Amino acid sequence: MNPYDFYITPEEYAAASARGISARTLTWRIREACWPKEKALTTPKRQVQDRSHWMEIAGMNGIAPKTVRNRVHVLGWSWERAVTEPPRTEEQTRRMMRDHNPARRKYPPEMLAIARQNGIKDDTFRFRITKLKWSPERAATTPVMSSQEKGQLAIRALREKRGDINGPIFKKIHCEGGGAV
Repeated sequence: MNPYDFYITPEEYAAASARGISARTLTWRIREACWPKEKALTTPKRQVQDRSHWMEIAGMNGIAPKTVRNRVHVLGWSWERAVTEPPRTEEQTRRMMRDHNPARRKYPPEMLAIARQNGIKDDTFRFRITKLKWSPERAATTPVMSSQEKGQLAIRALREKRGDINGPIFKKIHCEGGGAV
């Protein structure tokens, strides 16, 4: 591409304007999008449809504009359905995913129910299985420890692994006279 192609003459701006292409659009096409000048000058602007009335209806129904656009452009819904069907709650989404896809369930629902009965949160149950490599039975039945119990367990494990680490710091020093210092 010739570096002089980035320069747009006043005549080219006028020609584009006569075709309904704004100066800003022409500049963007040539300098940012790197369109050839001929294409930038002759390609008509896209006709954008006004969808504001659909967004007003969505707003009245409590649906976010981002949700409407996602429904139309990603999910392929009609504009009418996208602005009138209320969004799902988190609980509805969870239920739908659970009901429609039991084959992909990673943890048995019975084990999750047992864990909940034992006061174990779902996140704790999953963490125990994935990070700690516990069996689902152990993860669902082992009670959650208090902070004090965790600390005592950590100290016990440290002493078993390294011995008494405080011994050298707090040992008694005996002097020649037989007394401790």
